[in-house]
Amino acid sequence: MEKNDRNEYHVTGALTFKDSRLMWASLTWDGDDAGAAKLARSLYFLLNSFEKQGNTSCTIETTERESPELDNKSVEIHCGKRTAALYTVAYKEQRPVASLDETIK
Repeated sequence: MEKNDRNEYHVTGALTFKDSRLMWASLTWDGDDAGAAKLARSLYFLLNSFEKQGNTSCTIETTERESPELDNKSVEIHCGKRTAALYTVAYKEQRPVASLDETIK
């Protein structure tokens, strides 16, 4: 658990053991704000539409570009002719922004 500035605790991960052996582990990367929830929900519906159309054989490609003025990261999930791309960009001394895009080739 992690304590925030409002003196509230939030789960950041979980472990499950059986017979003294680790059976399951999870880590929450980000999820305590409306923006993260909106983005996760959008990603769910986009990938759900891929699945419904039979696009389940996918590859993942990540890219990272960093400089003193810019931090740019992306992940692209290629499924058939469709690609879901999640981008995050942070310009020097500005809040990071994120976008979720779909392309069809």
